[in-house]
Amino acid sequence: MPSKTVLIMDRDLGFVFWLGQILDSAGYQALPAKSSVDAIALQNELHLEIDLLILNPSLEGGCEFAETVRRSQEHLKIMAALDEQEDPNTAVMADASRHKPSVRDRVSKLEWLAVIEQVFATHRTCQALQCSPGKGTTGLEGGYSFPGPGYFAIPALRHRREIF
Repeated sequence: MPSKTVLIMDRDLGFVFWLGQILDSAGYQALPAKSSVDAIALQNELHLEIDLLILNPSLEGGCEFAETVRRSQEHLKIMAALDEQEDPNTAVMADASRHKPSVRDRVSKLEWLAVIEQVFATHRTCQALQCSPGKGTTGLEGGYSFPGPGYFAIPALRHRREIF
């Protein structure tokens, strides 16, 4: 079975990098986006079939992106990555939600991976994800880069081990 593709959308690049490394080492194909503009460009350029979208619901334009992708890719699962102050009950068509860890240690790593694997293992349940009021898709800056060889590799350019 091919590896699962996970798109991580969050303006907190430290979190995106941390989670991307976890997913990459577990055999998932992890792709970063710090904005909806990045995510749209990535999807348009690579014609991605996304299996899981990990999204900060307060990200400008993120909810709209999630809704658009879900309409074209019905199998898509969505997980809300919440900031510490965000209420988990405000979590855009989310199948699960979790607060981002304040300490990025081994325990947090294992907890996040377990939740992600559980999301893949369960039937989509979709909680309503609320977009932040007044957030749209205008005025966003695009672009991202991550250090390290092979991190968030483009699918066609890197062989991935299959664990599913």
